[in-house]
Amino acid sequence: MIIVLSDTHNIIRPELTPILTGAERILHAGDVMEQAALDKLAAFAPVTAVRGNCDRDWADPLPEELLFSLHGKQIYMVHNRKQASSLADQADIMIFGHSHRYEQRQVGQQLWLNPGSCGPRRFLGAVTLATLEINDTSGAVSVQRVDLTTAPADAGSPRDGNTFGPGDTARMVETIVRELKRGRSVPEIIQRHGLPEDLTNQIVQIYYTHPGVDTIGVLNRLEIAGK
Repeated sequence: MIIVLSDTHNIIRPELTPILTGAERILHAGDVMEQAALDKLAAFAPVTAVRGNCDRDWADPLPEELLFSLHGKQIYMVHNRKQASSLADQADIMIFGHSHRYEQRQVGQQLWLNPGSCGPRRFLGAVTLATLEINDTSGAVSVQRVDLTTAPADAGSPRDGNTFGPGDTARMVETIVRELKRGRSVPEIIQRHGLPEDLTNQIVQIYYTHPGVDTIGVLNRLEIAGK
């Protein structure tokens, strides 16, 4: 089984362990952030990775794009699909990331696969990766989406009935800021409102490092951080 992931941003979730165990190969479509994260993955299986826009000096040896053969299929990898070169035309499978959103579709004779992000949750999106299997005899390709977290809240049940769904990021920002001004701690805010820990920490960091920023300013900075 081949594991396909992207945009881990230095977060290797413990939920990955049973999925990675026994993997034949791990394909990472960029935004790793640190060599240590690749080393953790390499403890499970050989890793093939490309460089993402957030991968800095340490990642200079990583290629921006790759075209290679695996079980008789030509696989092309690049972090941002918009930066794909003509090499992609030779591929049976194109793997990319960057958007933090899962995408799987057939484009002509080519399979496009974005495994999403299994690192930080972007806004209230799912935390995902994909498994890929290629039949050596028939050449058939099987892809399965794996959702590590599907509920909006990763940190327990809300205590006050205030829950957030997709599209509620602005209200979440307002709630977090209000609670910070009341003197509540971040863990207390997460538990009280059933908030995703990764996103809450991002919002808190933006709030404290940009004094006077309003809700729109926080949302804009979240969007930039997610690209």
